[in-house]
Amino acid sequence: MRSWLIIWAKPLEEENSFEAVLKCIFPLFSIWKMSRDISYDWVTVENDEEVRILTKYAYRGDRFGKMFAYIVWIPVFIGMTSHFSAEILDFLFPLNASRPHNYPFPLEYPGDREKYFYPYAIYVDFTFFVGCTTFVGTEALSTMYMHHVISLLKIVSYRIENAISDSTNGSQKCLADKGKEGLIKAIVLHTRVIKFTKLMEEHLSVSYTLLLICGVIALSVNLFWLSQSISGVDDQMLIPSTCILTIFIYMFYMNYLIQDVNDGRDDIFTALYNSEWYRTPVTMQKLLLFIMLKTLKGEIFNLLVVFTPSFEGFATLVNTSVSYFMVMYSIQ
Repeated sequence: MRSWLIIWAKPLEEENSFEAVLKCIFPLFSIWKMSRDISYDWVTVENDEEVRILTKYAYRGDRFGKMFAYIVWIPVFIGMTSHFSAEILDFLFPLNASRPHNYPFPLEYPGDREKYFYPYAIYVDFTFFVGCTTFVGTEALSTMYMHHVISLLKIVSYRIENAISDSTNGSQKCLADKGKEGLIKAIVLHTRVIKFTKLMEEHLSVSYTLLLICGVIALSVNLFWLSQSISGVDDQMLIPSTCILTIFIYMFYMNYLIQDVNDGRDDIFTALYNSEWYRTPVTMQKLLLFIMLKTLKGEIFNLLVVFTPSFEGFATLVNTSVSYFMVMYSIQ
């Protein structure tokens, strides 16, 4: 038993000083470390049910990543092609004179804008393409990490239920060996999940906090822009409407993912509460109490301790954006 615990506790050793320095200097090292931990989890699963859980949430993360790419790329494609709306309309519905080019965003460049329209349009489209591709790639990776955490939490619940079932329904030998060993495995995996989520929080908290602040500001500004378009001050309605819808969906998307992770943590507590824990030996009850205390320590993800992503957090973000919009609209 002792040698088995040493093997399982080996990946839980504290990182050495060299790894700590690399993590501070190179953010990519944290991504590599998380990817290595995911590979380790896939190798160390014990039965077909655990493989099924990992596979289920891996496919779910893949679907969510593709869905997020569509959400981002469709409005970006609309914005990129809106530059050439004059050419498209001239081809479909030709007139005696060419239509003027449409600029969805104000461009302040030297020279004749009509003469240098194509270089300007290519520059803007290329900038949007690179930025959105980077954004979609990083968010898809974060989505896969989130779903891997959810799958590990489900496996922890599965191992706890099996361990309690083995200890209450089996013989004394099962109670001493299989039940306790299964519970120790669940505790080890739960500790790995906590370390993995803390690494994600350290890596993502600052960037996501800045992203949420920018999202609230952008949503408020686009709501104000849309109100100006509706009142006739501005004739652009497509761009602010598309931006509002995209920002709204993205805010809900990320808060939903982290809410799902926190729900997985709560499922562990629920599985313990509904189990026959009182029929287990005292030593196992102490281990179960240890897990329950770990699951009651608050939300898994917190952004700089000032915001907890969740359904309530999503409502707070939308409410804040609307409040800022009302302030801007009242002082115009």
